[in-house]
This record gives sequence, C-alpha cells and structure tokens, in this order.
Amino acid sequence: MCKSKKFMGHGVRSTTLRISLLFVFTVSVLSLAGCGGAGGVGHALYSKNLGKEKIIDRSDNKPNWIKKGAVFIKHGTMYAVGTLTDAPNLSMGMRVAQKRAQVVIVESLKEHLQATYSEAAEGLGIDQLDLQTMTFSSAEAVVTGFFPSDQYYEKKQSLGLGGTFYKYDCYALIEITQENYLKALDGALNGYKKKAVLSDDFRKKVDSREKDFFEKDRLINNVTEPQ
Repeated sequence: MCKSKKFMGHGVRSTTLRISLLFVFTVSVLSLAGCGGAGGVGHALYSKNLGKEKIIDRSDNKPNWIKKGAVFIKHGTMYAVGTLTDAPNLSMGMRVAQKRAQVVIVESLKEHLQATYSEAAEGLGIDQLDLQTMTFSSAEAVVTGFFPSDQYYEKKQSLGLGGTFYKYDCYALIEITQENYLKALDGALNGYKKKAVLSDDFRKKVDSREKDFFEKDRLINNVTEPQ
C-alpha cells in the first residue's frame, strides 16, 4: 500500500514537472516570435523609407515667381530667380541662390544687349569686337543694380544609412527697376574706353529700345543654372 502511494506521488510530480517545462518552453517561443516579428516589421519600414525625402518645413506658401533660371519683367521691374537644391544649411543655400540669380541675369542679358547694340550701331561703323565688349560690361553693370526682393525655402528630411539628414531647397528673387537698369547701362557706356565710337544717335537708339523693352510683362529667357 505504501509502495503504491509512493509510486503515485512520484507520477504526479513527474507530470507536474513536464507541464511546467512545456509552459516555459511555450512562453519562450511566443516571446521570441513576438520580438522577431516586431523587429522584422521595423526593419521593413526602415528599408522602405531609406533614401526617401519629405518636406517638414517651409518658409511660406510656395510663391508663383519660382521658375528655375528665369529672368522676367513684370510691371516695369526686371526680376531674376536663382535656386540651390539640397543645401546643407539655410544661410549658405540662400547666398548661393542669390549668386545664381546674378549669373542667369548676365547670361540672359548678354544675348539681349548684343541685339540692342547691334541694331543701334547700324550704319555707324562700330566694330563688332567693340560691341561684344560693351555687351559684357553692360550686363555686368546691370547686375550690380539688382537688390533682393523675396526668398523661399523648403526643409527636407531624409533617412540614410548614417541616420536622419536635413537639407534645404532655396529660392532667391532679385529685382531692378527700369530707372536703375537704364542708369546702369548709361554708366557702362560712359565708362567705355573708346567713347569716340559712341555717338549721340547710338545712345538715343539704345535708350529708346530698352524703354520699350520694359513696357510689357515678359519672360526674357530661361537659361541653365550652373551645377
């Protein structure tokens, strides 16, 4: 009788031990599965978003004047737009954008002023090399008369292998009035070394053509900005 009770007690303990071990094993497996699942989802999301950009801030509503490389006239004022995308910081981005606006002015006006000076010089015996020199110096002079008019930026966030990065797309608008534009041209022509070739007739034709140039709103040119 005692042996039977002893045997039964041993059997109960063995059964209880097996149940306990099974419970621990089951919990462990479920825990590992849960961790692995969460990690898998997190890794999948990370991989999916890697390299993607999103705008997290902007200076204002995106203005209508933004058009890369544009030089245009509106209401008697000439404007130029410069841009820099993916700038590492805002202040540097805006400085470069303004410089690029000046570059597109020079490139756009050289072609325009070349045509103006060539037409005004007809029958006056002015050498083509002189006209080219005057064109470049005049375009450079006009640039100095431009002033900042407006600016806009977008702050972007992207996820890379090294972590989270921030970059800026910067846009700068600069302007010059018709009055200051004509003054800049006049100053450039006054400073030309070979003043003898610049007759009063030539100056009057240039002044008349450039005043007409400002009469209508127009897109002067779209040029490729420096990379």
